Amino acid sequence: MAKEKVMAPQRIILSMPPDLRERVRAFRFAKKINTEAEAIRALLDQALAANGFGAADQPKPRGKRKP
Repeated sequence: MAKEKVMAPQRIILSMPPDLRERVRAFRFAKKINTEAEAIRALLDQALAANGFGAADQPKPRGKRKP
């Protein structure tokens, strides 16, 4: 049986204005999230899912585009 390849998390550098960071921090503490990075991941996941890009653990199937 073939092993499923697991990708390691990718690091990125992210700059944001102070007011946006404060909103992320407020979200983090309101939701009792352990780290700022985890809060940012949660917000990105929610925003992507809300815009039709699905959850990170449920990628959309790839295939040919319809014209």
